[in-house]
Amino acid sequence: MNGKIAFIGAGNMAGAFAGGLVSSGMAPSLVSLSAPHMEKLDALRARLGVSVTASNADNVRDADTVVLAVKPQVMEKCLTELMSEIGSMEGKLVISVAAGITVERLSELLGGHRRIVRFMPNTPALIGRGMTGMFAAPGLGDDDLRTAEKIASAAGKWVWVKTEDEINTVTALSGSSPAYFFMIMEAMVEYGVSRGMDGKSARDIVEGGAIGSILLAEKSPEKTLAELREAVTSKGGTTFAALEAFRKGNLPGTVKDGLKACEDRAAEMAKLF
Repeated sequence: MNGKIAFIGAGNMAGAFAGGLVSSGMAPSLVSLSAPHMEKLDALRARLGVSVTASNADNVRDADTVVLAVKPQVMEKCLTELMSEIGSMEGKLVISVAAGITVERLSELLGGHRRIVRFMPNTPALIGRGMTGMFAAPGLGDDDLRTAEKIASAAGKWVWVKTEDEINTVTALSGSSPAYFFMIMEAMVEYGVSRGMDGKSARDIVEGGAIGSILLAEKSPEKTLAELREAVTSKGGTTFAALEAFRKGNLPGTVKDGLKACEDRAAEMAKLF
């Protein structure tokens, strides 16, 4: 990947991807960020050595790739200001991290610009363990695809999806998923405390179990998740009793209902912006 990368926005996702690129060996001079307020920008400049500016237009002018890391509700205003810098120049690859704004809408806001990729990351990107779903506008060249992959790799793993609707599924499965896991962990910690454990010990135990389980799954790609579950479940044993209670409470169905609600909301957001 060659050329400069300009991030519009200085929030968590912009910082995660920019920091990951610098940590992976990209020259800080090739990474720049812009945002209305200088406090976050100054902190990123001090930590990463990157260039910062309060002017979005100045930021993207000499960039080869522009990453739009702003909230959906301000995207229209942002791109209206940048249309002359991006929309008229097919030389720039545009990557959007905003939920709910389609490639077609982004293209419209950029005066017909078509070199667009959508990202759907999640918050573990902040520690380099993110998962990013990606969708490319039809007709993008291999160089653009490789550039998008390089940027996504800076914050963790990535997958391409074949249709833009699948980005909404990625939102349900990954983008929002840290909150699901935290809710389950929270309930487990609360149970431990209710049984007399102190909060720190209960959290340490729950975190250890969660991390170990994920690593075991990651290191066992030849096994299905069902097989991994069955390996720790003896019929009539303690784990079996817990799983039976979960099934009686329809935990699998409840999880799927939640994922559907998330995906439906993502689809609704596409109509708002």
